[in-house]
Amino acid sequence: MATLPYSTSNDSSKNGVWSSHSNWNPWVTPVPVKQRYSSGAGNFVVEETYNRYQPQAMPVNNNTIVDSKYQMPNSNYHKEKAIKEIEHKSKDEHLREERFMGLLISSESSFGGHFGSASPFFIEIKKYLNFEPNDISSKTLAMTSMFIEKVAQGIIEEGKQIGKERKAEKMAAMLTQKKNEGIEEVWKQCVYLYTSTNFLYKALNTTMKLVGDKEQENIWRIKVPTLGPFCLLLLNNPFTKELTKNKTIYRSANMTPEQIVQYEEMAKNKSSHQSFKVYTSCTRNRKKAKALGNTLFIMEVLDGFIMDISPYSKYSEEEEELITPGVRFCVKSVAFDQKKNRYLINLELRQKLTSK
Repeated sequence: MATLPYSTSNDSSKNGVWSSHSNWNPWVTPVPVKQRYSSGAGNFVVEETYNRYQPQAMPVNNNTIVDSKYQMPNSNYHKEKAIKEIEHKSKDEHLREERFMGLLISSESSFGGHFGSASPFFIEIKKYLNFEPNDISSKTLAMTSMFIEKVAQGIIEEGKQIGKERKAEKMAAMLTQKKNEGIEEVWKQCVYLYTSTNFLYKALNTTMKLVGDKEQENIWRIKVPTLGPFCLLLLNNPFTKELTKNKTIYRSANMTPEQIVQYEEMAKNKSSHQSFKVYTSCTRNRKKAKALGNTLFIMEVLDGFIMDISPYSKYSEEEEELITPGVRFCVKSVAFDQKKNRYLINLELRQKLTSK
């Protein structure tokens, strides 16, 4: 029997292998095989070694007949040689580290102030699009179509600048195909693209981290025409305009002792607060979050623009809650869990500060 690790789709929650038997009748129960979990590949790998002969697994291609869960190469069809997909549902899918792990604000700007609910980046985006301050151009279908064209053009231009024009064109096409179906369908597709593995997430968040740094101002401003429209579209959740209240979300980080001290000092100063500069991915699933890093952020949302994007995410099992730029937080406590060997940092999130 030969094996070939694979992923049945881009969904990391579904893993499997192609297993091949030269003398196996695919229409009856397959022979038992050994299996192990390969943490590096993220797949279950089926293994069986033959002393005399170990045929190579054949990938599915244009010369393969596909019938339900079976793939039969034409060249060996007369031998009834089949390749069967063995799917495994991982019991505890992991979060993507690049999304759900990291400091709440960059170390360079930590505890250096905030820009409130009106991010300079969004202000410049609206100026570029000739929008009114509170307008995101979703009032009419015609306005929506014009806006989406700007989003698509920006994605393509950004792709050209980083050498990924073909990928960018495909992504832009996915959005423009929805522009006549209403802002709801467009926004769903926007979330799907944002949560997928592509250059948009990294480019957008890297740019937004520069906002507020006067030395980097020219860098983030030149990204307004390319990344700005997509960034604004992501903010425009058409399904709800209400603040999220009374919810607990989680995020992880690997923090140095010096960074821990900063949060401890912030916890001592009850009037100290910060605001999120970028879209920040969190999860409702504490178990998954605490599997990463040496620090767990436990965020109690009192009220704030935090979007549940899991229904439209490419990875819905991550249970993602997306904190929008401008939401403020204060540190309530920092504690070290000796049993778990990790820091627990409790925060409160608000959209605006309350006057006392």
